Amino acid sequence: MLIESINFLIYGITRGLFSIALTISTLILSEIFLSFIVKLYLSSIIFENLLFGINSALLQSMKLSFDKKPKMLLFTLTRLFNAF
Repeated sequence: MLIESINFLIYGITRGLFSIALTISTLILSEIFLSFIVKLYLSSIIFENLLFGINSALLQSMKLSFDKKPKMLLFTLTRLFNAF
């Protein structure tokens, strides 16, 4: 009976330590993953702002241009950048 109680105690302690280790490793991995998602989101915002700036420059040059063919080319480029 004493040996069985000690075995259950060791099993409980081992299981508790394993649960704590699993929780800590999950928190560390989730922190890394969330950090990666935040960095990816911020880089997508930067890329979107860059495309918005290019798009604005193209639209401004379309307004300044008087020839129809460059306007169509710039309009096509603008639509291409908007697709991203």
